[in-house]
Amino acid sequence: MARGYPDYQNPVNQVAGRLVDFSGIQTAILGLATLDGLGRLVWFDKFHDGVSAWELAGAGTASPPDIYSAISEIPPSCLRLRTAGSVLPDWSSIMRSYQFLTPSKVGLEFSVLCNTGNNMVVAQVTTIQAGVFHNLEVYYMPALGTIILNYSGGTKTFVTLSASVMARLWIPIKLVVDNVTGYGHRLTIGTQVFSIVDYKQFTGAWAECDQIYIFIVSSPQGAGSLDQYIGHVYLTLDEP
Repeated sequence: MARGYPDYQNPVNQVAGRLVDFSGIQTAILGLATLDGLGRLVWFDKFHDGVSAWELAGAGTASPPDIYSAISEIPPSCLRLRTAGSVLPDWSSIMRSYQFLTPSKVGLEFSVLCNTGNNMVVAQVTTIQAGVFHNLEVYYMPALGTIILNYSGGTKTFVTLSASVMARLWIPIKLVVDNVTGYGHRLTIGTQVFSIVDYKQFTGAWAECDQIYIFIVSSPQGAGSLDQYIGHVYLTLDEP
């Protein structure tokens, strides 16, 4: 006489064969999943609980960033980089760091609100290990609609948005760097994925403990500067 469950009803097989949708879980818990669903989410901010997690700065006529509720990617609020009406070389920025001793591949994801301001929004991920830093930067130029990678050797434009973009367009961007090779790894902009394995990171000496910095700044490029808005920031490790 047969004992136990038939194969198709065995609880072990049922659990082992089930695909867990982590993006769905993240959406339910956080309100938004990571852009590509890859990597291990280690820190996030939706700017619902203030900005005390960040170091805030502003120079010249630009003010330090603040929380803003009239516009938001994930209600009720987002971050405002306050550069409206400011001029070069003013800027408004946020920065924070984390200690991870062996971050091989690191992903920095953020979203920026599309507008026509004469600004440059820069997002940078910097890894410091054994007294040496590596970093890459991605630029968003609202007046031109361009998204650009800044690397050791030059700049490369990956996306140019149409001039007829509808209002309230949030642009999700993810920059993944490979600290083993010292190059980039992947740049994701909306649904477009670009390999950046041929783009070398900036590097040099930096006498600080091993850590990861993330830094986002808005700086005016001339007349017509506007405030810039950041909807979320995610940090991921163990990127494939």
